[in-house]
Amino acid sequence: MKKIKKSKQKSASQAVVVQPIHLPVVTELPRPKIAWKRFFMASFLFILDIFVWTYVFFRLFEIYNNYYLSRPVHIALPQQHKENVVAKIGNEEISLDEVKAFVAEVPQLAEVPFEQVYPNILEMMINDKVIANGAKRHGVINDPKIKKMIQMASDQIIAQAYLAREMEKALTEADVRAAYDEEVKNFKPEEEVHARHILVLTEKQAQDLLIQLKAGADFGLLADQKSIDKNAPQGDLGYFTREMMIPEFAESVFAMKKGELSGPVHTAYGWHIIQVEDRRPTQPPAFDQVREQMQRIAVEKKIPEILAAERARQKVEIIRPTLVERPAEPV
Repeated sequence: MKKIKKSKQKSASQAVVVQPIHLPVVTELPRPKIAWKRFFMASFLFILDIFVWTYVFFRLFEIYNNYYLSRPVHIALPQQHKENVVAKIGNEEISLDEVKAFVAEVPQLAEVPFEQVYPNILEMMINDKVIANGAKRHGVINDPKIKKMIQMASDQIIAQAYLAREMEKALTEADVRAAYDEEVKNFKPEEEVHARHILVLTEKQAQDLLIQLKAGADFGLLADQKSIDKNAPQGDLGYFTREMMIPEFAESVFAMKKGELSGPVHTAYGWHIIQVEDRRPTQPPAFDQVREQMQRIAVEKKIPEILAAERARQKVEIIRPTLVERPAEPV
């Protein structure tokens, strides 16, 4: 019992003293006032800053585009021959057009297929270029005589080009027509014959054909069957003048009348049976058939006019008109 009381007293003496807690008192603070002037100024400066940097950006982009992107871009690509280039001598090129132009200047090559003459002409042009380059390298071009020859050749080329240009301006359709009318006026008609023939190798074959024709056989059908001249369908030779045929044939044909049938006529080609279809005087060709020829004639007539006009514009003085030596005057 005593123990219990003692313990109770001890517990009471050792009791924990709790201090009171002072909590902070929350009070409502007053709201700050907004500075509207400063807000609007800051907003204005922000927007202005955006406009300034946008302008600067686009201005720099424009400068970049004008200076860098507009410059030609040089890309090192492997050298490739153009389709029209057919040969190269160092850095010099020969084009297919140049080869064609060279061939066109040679009348003798007009009838030869271009593919046939192309290799030889190309080789010749290459050789000419190689030799010319060698001559330049050795100073041949500085020779006074060579310079004179080059000048003369240059003058001829320039003169031809000038004449061609002036002729294109001066030559009219009326000039070409006038040339044609002049040719028609001076035209002398000749007699021409329209005939057919059957050509065989022996006189006996010709006699057999003549018998069949007199018996009523068709000339054209018989010519297609028996004639060895396959260039004349149904034996038709068309119209021709005396000068167009070999003498033996022409003598027989031009002695025949229209519709007449000849006996066997011997020539170097064999034996002929001839039938005359028509006889008539020759007519001048139509203008369209000879237009190019008439244009050349008109050009030949126009050149003296152009030359006379140029001589009149320039001072021409002939120092020595002839090389004939004057006879010595008697003393």
